[in-house]
Amino acid sequence: MLKTEDYYEVRVEHEDGNIIHIAISEVEYDVEIKVIRANNSSKCEVEIDGYYEEEIESGDMVASFDSYLNVGTHELRVINTEDDDIYGTIFFDVTSDSYYEFEINCTDVEVEISARGEANGQQGEKGNEATADKDFLAEIEAAVLERMDTPTNTNRERRIAVDAELYQITPFAEKEFLDAQLKQLAIQYIDGLKLQKEASETEHDYEEPITWYEGLVTCYEVLNVLHQNYDFLTDNSKFITTYVSQLNEKQALLAAYKAVEEDLSEQCAGELVNDYDGTNMSLTFSNNTEYEYSTIWKITYFDINGTAVGTESTEVENICSGQNYTVYFYVPLPEKTDNYEFTAYFTNVILPDEDDEELFVAKGETSLMNFLDAASHNGYEIIDPQRDGSYVNAKAKKGSVTFSIQYMVENQKVYMVEVVLDIFGEIDSEYTDCIAGLAKALNPNIDSNVLNRAIEEALTTPNQRVIKSETLFLFDDDEGVFTVTH
Repeated sequence: MLKTEDYYEVRVEHEDGNIIHIAISEVEYDVEIKVIRANNSSKCEVEIDGYYEEEIESGDMVASFDSYLNVGTHELRVINTEDDDIYGTIFFDVTSDSYYEFEINCTDVEVEISARGEANGQQGEKGNEATADKDFLAEIEAAVLERMDTPTNTNRERRIAVDAELYQITPFAEKEFLDAQLKQLAIQYIDGLKLQKEASETEHDYEEPITWYEGLVTCYEVLNVLHQNYDFLTDNSKFITTYVSQLNEKQALLAAYKAVEEDLSEQCAGELVNDYDGTNMSLTFSNNTEYEYSTIWKITYFDINGTAVGTESTEVENICSGQNYTVYFYVPLPEKTDNYEFTAYFTNVILPDEDDEELFVAKGETSLMNFLDAASHNGYEIIDPQRDGSYVNAKAKKGSVTFSIQYMVENQKVYMVEVVLDIFGEIDSEYTDCIAGLAKALNPNIDSNVLNRAIEEALTTPNQRVIKSETLFLFDDDEGVFTVTH
């Protein structure tokens, strides 16, 4: 037998001085493997290169076996017996007869493997070897669902909720991801949670409102990207109502808080005091923003050495835009007071009335003929049309299913279509399919995924406008009418 330096061996058989057989095969080495199981690990199976080797029972601490393996890199995989989607992998190189030891910890969440000696460890994640993508999506989903059911009315409650999320999500900052964008989203989400934690560690929630909203908006933005690009919680109406539909509002609130802070900071840096007679003091400030808010004015008194000798605070609620307010203080120790300092906290910022929103203008880019043809192409025949001025009342029929509709036509252009829910009807796939079919006829350029998400969002947040791809979606739950405008 001739063994090559690297990977192959040649076997030559002779008989009476003649060669009767030549065989070439890969070199194999005797490899002994010992798997050491951690305490309380679940029952698991061990595979090498996809072939079953041994099952480790719950009570076993050590399993040993021999395998003959070719020269090269091999995979050892440990699989949870109860759920074969949960496994871990590790890779090791064979260049000679070898001995390897691996420590494993198999749980109902993951399988961790560490190597002793020469093995090059590489953890396989649940259903996605050597990357954390799927685990991250699973963990952040669990964390968000838990957060939605956790009260956050006080700083203590906020701190508990944020700490729970950080505990689940922070480890992913150091893990390898197959999807670079997903890794960046994980880091961004963790940064948002850290800002929320910083804000929640103050004594009062009004002390760091901007830091809190910066963290909140950061997390909302990440969750919206996950929802749009990774099908994250697309069937959870509470998530959509809480995080998707409220993103714009949270961003607007952050901008509002920053505007109020800037206004009050500028006034605090100037001359606020109107009158001070040694015992009583008054100051006047203005609300120069477009927002209504409440404020807490705190004054700290200092002696000649700069030592604080007293504090006092007063609250002013519902400060309207454009108005002036005067606040009065009593100085408790006038004989010791040499100087003073104001701090203005603010809370309960209210955005302007939604009626002040910019009006959505329909463009009417689809001709009546194209609308009817596209509706037919999408499976819906428009029958029994009855015109009343600019509006046409009709039926949209698909097979045995019929819905009452109304569409607006001017100059042979369609601007809007409404789909009416029967008085005893339910919001089901037949209803949403009809909405989608007619919306696609009205705006044929809208992406189908964007369209479906817009319909879902409008249905789960009734009476609120949803605007996607220059198309407005609105569901009036009192009338049972879904309107699409383009």
